[in-house]
Amino acid sequence: MADRIGQILIRKGKITREQLLEALRTQEFFGGYLGSHLINLGYLDEASLSSTLAEIHGVPSVSYKELRAVARDVASVLTPGLAQKFSVVPLKIEGTRLTLAMTNPHDAAAMAEIASATGLQVVPHVAPEFRIAQALEKLYRVRREGKRRIVVKSEPALAESPPSISRTAAGSPASVRATQEADLGLDGLPLSATGVVPEMDAPLSSGAAPHKTEARQESYPKSLRDWREFDDEPEEGEAAIAEMEPEAPPSPPPARVGGLEAPATLEEVAERLSRATTREEICRPLVQFMARHFGRAAMLAVLPDRTRVLDAAGEGVSAEMAREFSLPTGLPSLFEPLRSGKSFHLGPVGALHPGTRLFFAAVGGAPPPSALVLPVLVRGRPVALLYADNRSSEIGPVDLAVWRRLSSIASVALETELLRRKLRSS
Repeated sequence: MADRIGQILIRKGKITREQLLEALRTQEFFGGYLGSHLINLGYLDEASLSSTLAEIHGVPSVSYKELRAVARDVASVLTPGLAQKFSVVPLKIEGTRLTLAMTNPHDAAAMAEIASATGLQVVPHVAPEFRIAQALEKLYRVRREGKRRIVVKSEPALAESPPSISRTAAGSPASVRATQEADLGLDGLPLSATGVVPEMDAPLSSGAAPHKTEARQESYPKSLRDWREFDDEPEEGEAAIAEMEPEAPPSPPPARVGGLEAPATLEEVAERLSRATTREEICRPLVQFMARHFGRAAMLAVLPDRTRVLDAAGEGVSAEMAREFSLPTGLPSLFEPLRSGKSFHLGPVGALHPGTRLFFAAVGGAPPPSALVLPVLVRGRPVALLYADNRSSEIGPVDLAVWRRLSSIASVALETELLRRKLRSS
């Protein structure tokens, strides 16, 4: 389709060019689907996305509620392999007619093969790609493919849509291996282990508008291999770091958070992490930096059976008490939808589920009106979450480029520590 969805949304007045660029930058870091990021950033509601897709394709759209309500016996009309091959979900069977939710309702080859396999006449409907992916996970337990991470140039071609490839290639860069043994994550399991398939959750809220600045748009290193291959030659006498990183927020006066002077810049965080030899020495600068620029911060480990606090900092926060917090997997909380690592949270804290209340009781203080939560990925697998809030005040404008960069730095540090542990045990 020559007229791509991003450009069409701009032309229809649903989003602005700047909003599309920010969504593309977010997609660059996290992967996933453009529509999902536009919704998570608060730039577009799902109803507008669905109605636009229906108008473009000339077929009815499928709602999130309809996809959630698909019966297992209806889903069984397709094999998992066939459903995944064409990114389709059966909605209902009426006589000899099979209604399908599709990302491309004009895919004649897909409809012909499905009609041949089922003996039914296919009636195409359209649904957002990220909703189809969620339904495939729920109904068929297939891994989500998503879109590759893209490199956003200074003037991206908005009419172009990034090609679909495996998330493995984008989010799982290989790393130096000392032996043939599987590398272990924070949970003690191999990084290649398949996690629990998440249920279909509604889009994460994004009530706080991101700070619209001209963030750096280079593709930052996300693993040890990428870091070694990254061109860090100085440019015209200036340190290359000034060109590689987005500008950090204005640095407050020197502050001591949790006993040590908190790093004020991303460069200071990276320098501290380069000298870290333990996981505790990795967590401390990260939470100190976030607490310095917000009011309260924490770093949590994403484990198969629970989410627990590794470290916390901020005014009135007891790191020792916070480290006692451990939340079983499946218990509703602010963090449960983020365990997949496929998205982030920026906006209202939302419903105070029991797990969320327990977290704020552990870190100390009342729940904030809004918060920022970012996943930390190692080879495409979520291993930790970075949390920050402004205590009793709104979190305010946020330059996402800075905090995505912090998440990337944390990823490299954790992978380095993982390799150190492996070398020590070899």
